[in-house]
Amino acid sequence: MMNTLKRMRMPMLLLLITVLFFWRLTLTSQYTWLEGPDNARELLPWFQVQSEQWHNHGFPLWDPHTWAGQPIPGQVQLGTLNPLNWIMFSAPLSHGRMRISTFHFFYVFIHYLAALFTYMLCRDLRLSRAASLLGGIAFGMGGFMGTVGFLQREMGALWIPLILLFFFRMLRGERTLANAAVSGALL
Repeated sequence: MMNTLKRMRMPMLLLLITVLFFWRLTLTSQYTWLEGPDNARELLPWFQVQSEQWHNHGFPLWDPHTWAGQPIPGQVQLGTLNPLNWIMFSAPLSHGRMRISTFHFFYVFIHYLAALFTYMLCRDLRLSRAASLLGGIAFGMGGFMGTVGFLQREMGALWIPLILLFFFRMLRGERTLANAAVSGALL
């Protein structure tokens, strides 16, 4: 029990840092990351269509609103087959629409996962807890993840540290086939 608490201390600190870093989204309702036209007019409606179908106990297979209809899973950008998006699509609706707070939570969650996965990679590379924490913060909230502004691209990038973690384990000869398979599956 005590070992579990000790191991969870740094990931919980990383969560706190992430929440505080995005304080405008997590602690107020005055700001949004959806201000750009691509996010507001494209991403939000795409996710709304998928969420509606999800809440009607269906899997989002068809978008009837675009080009006289088209298959949703065929548009890789929408992330229909990404299990992390299923969490967002399952969130409670407000008057039949996704809540902006759900998008904000998910945005912060994606950055936290990127930071956590980087922390795990750094620890696996035998870096200190402090160095791993700084590495997680740098990747999760800076660089590409901190500036790209497109959730669907961030969703792809957040897996990079885990892909590398399992790839490096495979290169070191640790459970070669299993680690290669996990790295490849994540890729």
